[in-house]
Amino acid sequence: MAVIKHTRRDPLLGHWFHTFGSCETCGGAIVEKQGQILSQLSNGAYIVQWFEWMVGEPTHQEIVVADQMIGWHFYDTGEEMKNTYTYELGLRHRACWERTKQCQQ
Repeated sequence: MAVIKHTRRDPLLGHWFHTFGSCETCGGAIVEKQGQILSQLSNGAYIVQWFEWMVGEPTHQEIVVADQMIGWHFYDTGEEMKNTYTYELGLRHRACWERTKQCQQ
C-alpha cells in the first residue's frame, strides 16, 4: 500500500481504517472497505482515500462526514490494518464462509 504522510493536527489524520457491514450468512460483522484519512475539511467532513483489496492500490477519494465513521476500526499504519484483517477479522469471516460451504455440499 502507498504510504501517505501527514501532520497530526487532527487525531484522525493519516489513520487507516476498515468499514464494516453484515455477513449475509451469519449476520456477523465483515470488513467491507479499507482506506486512509487524508485531510479534514472545515465543515467536520474528511477526505478519505479508498484502497482496493487485491494489491491495496488506491482507487478513489471521497468526502465522508465524521458521523459516517462510527463503527469504523482505525489503525496507526497500513501494516497494522493489513495484519488485523489477515490474522483476525478476515479469519472470522473465512470460518463462516467455510461452514456455509460445507453445509451446502
